[in-house]
Amino acid sequence: MNRFSLMLAALAAAGALAGCGASSDDFNPDVVAQAADKTASAGGAKMAITMSADGQTLKGNGFADAKGRTARVTMALPQGAGDMTTVFVGRAIYMRFPPQLQKSVPGGKAWVKLDLDRFGKKTGIDFQGLQSTSGSDPSGQLDQLRGAGHVKKVGTEKVRGTDTTHYSATIDLRKAAERAPAAQRESVRRSIDKIIKLSGQRTVPMEVWIDKAGRARRMKFTQKQQGKTVEATMDLYDFGTREAIKAPPASETKDITDLAAQQAG
Repeated sequence: MNRFSLMLAALAAAGALAGCGASSDDFNPDVVAQAADKTASAGGAKMAITMSADGQTLKGNGFADAKGRTARVTMALPQGAGDMTTVFVGRAIYMRFPPQLQKSVPGGKAWVKLDLDRFGKKTGIDFQGLQSTSGSDPSGQLDQLRGAGHVKKVGTEKVRGTDTTHYSATIDLRKAAERAPAAQRESVRRSIDKIIKLSGQRTVPMEVWIDKAGRARRMKFTQKQQGKTVEATMDLYDFGTREAIKAPPASETKDITDLAAQQAG
């Protein structure tokens, strides 16, 4: 479950550090924080994702709705193993493995489910509290823009043919906890400490490319996983796209929350 924990660590800083430690270059560092709202208000968007680790690169595509907190990601697995689809609905994550891997799923179900609330209770992570500072889906990565500290302007570049300004920033997860609402702050502190322990990472470097309308067109995160560097890049395009995303039928789903919690502990 380390990979899942790392994803949580990257998302945990949403809304937390806007303006903290920003550089004094000749630009407004708030442009990065403001990109979260401007991107979300643009509606749903298609996305392309690339992940690189240990000499392997995975690519995928999908859809994210930052307002509705829903998303779908389909990744091509290495060595021609097929595609894996992940669906985010509410505080649950559903994963569908390719047919040749479904035989390893208990009961031979097409989908597996991770209930974040139950997983959190078993591992000491308060997802409901963290929701005030993060999201559990790819669209929640937009929230990190509100939490960007140490913002620096890198330059100007084109992303999928669109002119953008490239910025770098750093997320400090413990500082994120201090920006949580007072009533939830202590719970968020404990949860983030747990996430840091699981992931081994307190700060998350990030980069973002913002277009002239103030929307994020590309985000890049660098994380450590078991001593190896993992890079993830997400492009957003075709804003205004709509896609109906629903949880798969219960009859086709195996709940692995308890098993995942045991492995995480």
